[in-house]
Amino acid sequence: MKDDRVIRIQRIMRHVRSMYPWPNSSLVQAGFFDLPSPQSPSYPLGFLGTSGCRWARQGGCTMCDYGGAIDEEISQIKLIEQVDNFIDMWRDEPSISLSALGCFFDEQEVPRVVREYLFNKIRSDSNIKYLCVETRAEDICALKLSEAMQILGDVGLEVGLGVESANDFVRNVCINKGVDRLTIEASVSAIHNAGADVVLHVLLKPPFLDERESIEDAVNSIEYCADLKVKRVVLMAGNVKMSTFSGWLYERGHYKPPWLWTILEVLKTLSPEAQKITSVYGFKCGIPMLDIASNCSKCTKKVRDYIDKFCCLHDPRIIETAANLSCECKLDWQQEISKESSTSPNDRFEFLCGMYEAEFSLVANPK
Repeated sequence: MKDDRVIRIQRIMRHVRSMYPWPNSSLVQAGFFDLPSPQSPSYPLGFLGTSGCRWARQGGCTMCDYGGAIDEEISQIKLIEQVDNFIDMWRDEPSISLSALGCFFDEQEVPRVVREYLFNKIRSDSNIKYLCVETRAEDICALKLSEAMQILGDVGLEVGLGVESANDFVRNVCINKGVDRLTIEASVSAIHNAGADVVLHVLLKPPFLDERESIEDAVNSIEYCADLKVKRVVLMAGNVKMSTFSGWLYERGHYKPPWLWTILEVLKTLSPEAQKITSVYGFKCGIPMLDIASNCSKCTKKVRDYIDKFCCLHDPRIIETAANLSCECKLDWQQEISKESSTSPNDRFEFLCGMYEAEFSLVANPK
């Protein structure tokens, strides 16, 4: 039987999506940005301008606006043109990440013929040695993976999955991810069995969790991912996008992205095995953001530089040095994480969902 809280957040998310009409297909565009990487000075991360995430049509995740789902189908010709433009632009890059706005292995979003064209295009390029794509766990199957590996040949493949949290309440209530651990673990096994690599994404500071709880959840979740023997874990620092439930909370003072001190605390607390495979994303995005993880104006750039340097080198001494920095705002952070909250995540869920329902005259639990 489905948790009533899951039913409730899904109903709210469907309403959130209804408040922001899907864009016209003429506005759906490909985009990319660079991330720090040990493989090169910059690692290009691109997204095909597809029809958007299928899960977003059902409400989607509380923090995400990659959905951008439209009612029209993006033609295969247009998607193939985007593939050509990306590959031509990245011919000198040994490693690239190119995925969809939602799920790369979703047949409705990225048809098989487009995927095969991309794989063949990359295989024919002598410079590109490694491809990373992202998808939802339920879209993974042995056949799709086998076809990808066969076409790519010697080109390595990495498949990214959003775990978000090892905790079921956090993943499927706070985030509305709509996926269980059994599906995640089966997908990881299928990717491994196909001979591809796995990268798992963990969200730092979902809605309804305070700063201290977010640290504990992120550490536990990254260690869980590391136990699955994946190649990489991405710690996604919570940010605020428009047209999301997180954005609604943010505008009313009930959500803010994590401190950079919190990111350092998570990295510092991890086991050596988990720490060396973890990188931090969430500061850049292909769409506008209202806010990102930060400290005060005096130390944000310095701490960010240390975090980016760690993502390139994975030297634990970088994190120790950054965590030992002094700043007035560090005292505020320490006080925030040391105090015991008078409410639980579930209490906050009930209160804030009730606030949303009251503002828009929604029935909390319709029969």
